[in-house]
Amino acid sequence: MALVFQYGSNLDVNRINSAERLGGKAIPLGVAELDGYKIIFNVFSKGNKCAVTNIHKKRHFIGKEKIYGVLYKVPDNLLGKLDAIEGVNSLTYQRSNVKVKYKDRSGNLSIGSAITYVGATNGLKNFNESPYKMISDKYSNFIIAGMQQFKIPRSYQAKVRAIIKEHNKKHKEIKGIVQKAFTKSNDDPFNSRNNEVRLKKEFRIFLNVDVGDFVKIYNTQNTTLQNIYTVRKGPIHSHPKNWIYLSKKGRDRIGVRIGSEVIVEKH
Repeated sequence: MALVFQYGSNLDVNRINSAERLGGKAIPLGVAELDGYKIIFNVFSKGNKCAVTNIHKKRHFIGKEKIYGVLYKVPDNLLGKLDAIEGVNSLTYQRSNVKVKYKDRSGNLSIGSAITYVGATNGLKNFNESPYKMISDKYSNFIIAGMQQFKIPRSYQAKVRAIIKEHNKKHKEIKGIVQKAFTKSNDDPFNSRNNEVRLKKEFRIFLNVDVGDFVKIYNTQNTTLQNIYTVRKGPIHSHPKNWIYLSKKGRDRIGVRIGSEVIVEKH
């Protein structure tokens, strides 16, 4: 059995032990502390479709900064599966050995070595290059649920909530381009909409929206003008299947023209 320190969404015992993850085989030993580190969100996970947790170490953090997490016992034969869940093969995360402080079965304070996962090359690169850098509600709720389940100190819970809030405030805007996506044609009735903010599949993933979701569109020059549009499903053949339809009336309402820069935000 291996000791694994989890500080992100796998704090939630129901998540790490879900059928699609470790299927109840991860045994929680309780709360553990990692001294000299700060929690940050500078990794982009394609699986979670949002920014996710990472840890940052500096010498002057020792004795001043700490991360609370949960220490699990994981069967050795499931470490490969955990690597896959964490995105080790795709270089989203990589294994790292850390020393954590925890209470053993006798209630005595112990210091031991544990495996944890830290941001790797592609996870950091994808975050830097992604136009979408927010932490999704779904992901942050796993962290919050896990902290509550294991009764992690309230002061740390409040700190993590504040970090998430500040991070999303900083990264909430995402830019798109109002562009001419289809040309009107008499012989093709589908090519009748000539004004929309197109969302390519990868862009839609970054924005974390899907068909049927609502988004807000802002004029970058005047953010008091806004409207809400639905990500709609387009024609089946050869055309992009997901885009935000922006009629001429809607375009005029928020004061943009074809080629104008706008801000697109999930509603």
